[in-house]
Amino acid sequence: MPVVYLDGLAEAGDSTAARAKAERLIAVSDDRNLREALSSFLGREDDLPDARLPEGIEECGCYDRVLIRTDEGDILLDLLTDTAPVTCRAFCWLARAGFYDGLYFHRVIPGFVAQAGCPQGNGYGGPGFSLPNERSLVRFRRGVVGMADSGLDTGGSQFFIMLDDHNRLDCRYTAFASVSEGDPILDRIVVGTRILSVNLLQPGD
Repeated sequence: MPVVYLDGLAEAGDSTAARAKAERLIAVSDDRNLREALSSFLGREDDLPDARLPEGIEECGCYDRVLIRTDEGDILLDLLTDTAPVTCRAFCWLARAGFYDGLYFHRVIPGFVAQAGCPQGNGYGGPGFSLPNERSLVRFRRGVVGMADSGLDTGGSQFFIMLDDHNRLDCRYTAFASVSEGDPILDRIVVGTRILSVNLLQPGD
């Protein structure tokens, strides 16, 4: 058990090395229990989001389409409710609550992804809960929207839009939507592009 090893390092007086190893293990581990144990070792029990979904999310209607309005233009998404039902429902729940309104794209890598949904604006924030991974055979091609995470079952509110095809992401992240209108807008997104609102569309809208 790595935590026992880290405790041994710390007791031997090498606490700096132990903490550094714990930080690296948290960053790469897909084991939530291990990450929780390592966070406890670091004295950061509150750093990991609550795995329980918020009350009321199950009653939230899951829509088929959402419109992301940005200061660069509008992007229409088709939600993949069949392959990622929990993620789609959580995204709709956050959108209906106005969670995304006013947030910025904080990470944009041309030819790769544009990422947003962090309330802190630095890539370390979230909604206070974590989502299960819903991996599928959906390919991560341009226009596909995935849920960002830091390991298995750690997704929350941060999402990324693919700016090109990258099959190395296939089956690794939850793909929960795809761009159906507004593709040219993707190439105009930069760090600091603001989300004005995320609107849930009724059938026929």
